[in-house]
This record gives sequence, C-alpha cells and structure tokens, in this order.
Amino acid sequence: MISEFHTVPPQWKQHGTVLYQRYGNPKPSDKLAIFDMDSTLMLTPSTIVGELVKGNRPWVNKPAVPNDFIIYNPNVREILLEEIENGKAIVVCSNQSQLFDKPAVTNLIFARIQLLLEKLDIPLYIILAFKRDLCRKPCRGMLDFYENHLNGAIKVNRKDSFYVGDAAGRRWTKELLDANCERVLALLKAEDFSDRAYMHKDGTKYERSDANAIIANTKASAIRSKFEVDFSDCDHKFALNNGLQYYTPEDYFAKLPRMELTVTFDPKNIGTNPATIDISDGMVILVGPPAGGKTFLCEHYLKSFTRISDDDLKSHDACLKLAYRHLQSKASIVIDNTNTTVKDREELIAISRKFGVKCTILFLDVSMDFALHFHRYRKVRIKCTLKFNSLKIMKIAGKCVVPQDTIHRYFKLLEPPTESEGFDQVITLTDDTFPVKHTDITQLHLP
Repeated sequence: MISEFHTVPPQWKQHGTVLYQRYGNPKPSDKLAIFDMDSTLMLTPSTIVGELVKGNRPWVNKPAVPNDFIIYNPNVREILLEEIENGKAIVVCSNQSQLFDKPAVTNLIFARIQLLLEKLDIPLYIILAFKRDLCRKPCRGMLDFYENHLNGAIKVNRKDSFYVGDAAGRRWTKELLDANCERVLALLKAEDFSDRAYMHKDGTKYERSDANAIIANTKASAIRSKFEVDFSDCDHKFALNNGLQYYTPEDYFAKLPRMELTVTFDPKNIGTNPATIDISDGMVILVGPPAGGKTFLCEHYLKSFTRISDDDLKSHDACLKLAYRHLQSKASIVIDNTNTTVKDREELIAISRKFGVKCTILFLDVSMDFALHFHRYRKVRIKCTLKFNSLKIMKIAGKCVVPQDTIHRYFKLLEPPTESEGFDQVITLTDDTFPVKHTDITQLHLP
C-alpha cells in the first residue's frame, strides 16, 4: 500500500487507506468537534505570500519548509480546550492524496503536522486519507473509521457534533473577503519568521528569503486572490454526508459574519419521481452522457432487448452492422451509445425504418452534475470492489474510467432529439424522473 521509498514516522498507524495518530490522551465521547487541518487549524504562509519562495515552488499547496505554518487564529487552542471541557472529543480529518507522491513531500508534510500538534498540544486524534476512495472527504470513511475503531465503542451523536473546514464553495461578499484578508495579513505581520528557512531563486542561485521584510511590505490586496475562490466544497459536503453541523473557520474561529452556503446538486434528489419505462419491442436508441445511466437502464429496464454498444465493438460501423443483423432476425435491440447528434442517430433510425420496427428514443435529459456524480461513483466502486473481485471489476474498468472532459464535451455537442428525425416516440428522463436504484453510496456527495 505504501511504497518502500517512503518512511512513515513511528507515531502513525495505518488502517487501510488512512493513517492516524493519537496525540496525548484523548478521551472517547459521543460528541465530536471535527476539524479540517490546512486553512482551518493552520495557514501556509508560502502559499499566501508567494514572494517568500519566488521561483522555488517545486509543488503546489504543500509546505516549503517544515515550519511553514501559522495558527489560523490566536484563539484556536483556547477554543479547542473549551470544546474538550464541554465533553467533546477533538478529531482532525485531512485529505492527503499527494502524501506519498514524492519522498521529499512526504517528509515535509509529516514534519509539519508534528510541529502543528506540538504547537496546539491538546489531546486529539488526527486522521489522514491518502487515497482517492471512500475514505476521502466528502465521503464518510474517516469519521466511520474513527467511530468504529478509535472511540471506545461509543456511537457518535452526529446531531450534537460539528465539523469545521474551509472548502465550502463560498461566494464571498467584498466586505467579508476584505475583512478576512486584513485579518490574515495582521496575523502574518505579527509573526516572527526569522526561523523559517524560505528560499527563493535569484537568477540561477538560491538565496534565503528575508521573510519578515517581505511580509512587512505585503498588502492585503496582494493576498486577495488566495482566498476569493474556494477550490472545492468538499468540507461542506463532508458535513452534509455525515449529518453534522458545519462551520467555516472564519465564522467559527475568527467570528466573522456567517455566509449563506448552498449546494446546487443533492444526489438524494435523484429519482424522487421515477418514471415508468414501458417499451416492449423494436429499436431503442439511448441518448445520454457518459456515466449518465444508459447501461443501467439496459440492465434493469430493457432486459429483453439485445444491447449493442460502440464501446464493445470498437467502431460505429460495427455497431450499425450488428443492429442490421439483429433486426433482420427479428430481435429487439437497444443502442447503448451517447448518440449525441442528429447525424449519430440518423443511420440507426433509417435501419429501423428499413425493417418497419418501432423506433423509440430514450433521452436522458439529465444535468451535468448528475453525470459527474455517477462518474465519481464508477471510480469509487472500482476501488471498493477491486480487491474482492479483480477479474470482474477489470472487465468494467474500461467503461468506468473515462476522462471527465468527455462528459463536458457531450453537453457542448448535444443536439436534443426532435420529431423531425423520424422516430416513433421519445421518452425523456430527467434527474428526478430517472428510475435509479439507490445504494448508500449513490446518495452521498462523492470525491
């Protein structure tokens, strides 16, 4: 699981695709105060003020030196201790999928985490998800692992627990963004950076940066771009998946006014008004995006139809020839391709006309979010199943692991079906009418 070229410090233990550390003597509790780590408990100066490592940033959003952090707000330790006094256990959950990309990065990340824990010096558990699977936020894996293995067999009361994380999908107001940038800059200027060995590149030479002077000359406007757009909303969705109260670090620690946060797509809303699919014979032409549920419909609602797909035959011409042969033998067929444009569909419709069979378009008029959600589901399903049944899962891997941009391309090129194309009927499915068969995973926000 972890390469021999990477060294994991002895205080860390591994369970599957998570690493965890028990710091101090944390007590189990049914109430948890859960925190993200980066940009929640600490800030990374070299990321905020790029001048500190100008020309010398070998990896993005990773520490430049082991002590490349400041505490997020002066009251962080005090508030965490208050939560412990109020009966909560402190748990830190952090996505670290690049932890083992390069040994140098690995060592830096572990060293910085240890310095952070020593700086906070409070009893807690910290959990790192180092793979892109169901342990990675926004999935529930890290919290489920803590509850099942580290909490003394105590079930977590999620209604009385909460989560604080910065990846919220915020839409900052100018006033709040300005206030946060001024706050962060004040923290940076109050810190003595003489012990941080930041290096910058001057021509062909590497030189020690005068961090205190650089930060003293930094203006709030220069760091604005580091905060104005959230790179993700996975922390907000982690809270939603787990039924936890959610706070951003600026409203929990810095007491800035709380922003309204919205999630535009909720997987639980898929199939809330499922359609009945009643097609008995003829040719069915599916029109829908990659990961849009086409093969699912074939397997669950069109079982009596012979499925024909370019993915299996490797060419559209082969698909047309096979469709011709099956209709010639009076079989009913379903064409499981994206069939994005009028041109993609016209030859198929012409074949149905030649044999005088009913031609039905089953149009998956679903949102891009719908397709992206099931694209993510395919990926995590492969990772969950691979270790149990490698032959079976590798059979579907080729269909599952398609580049995400193929979904974007489909929506860009889509020509919705119209009656003028000559088919007999069109059945349209949307996000809410798609007859999904939900599992625990399909209803989650996925990584």
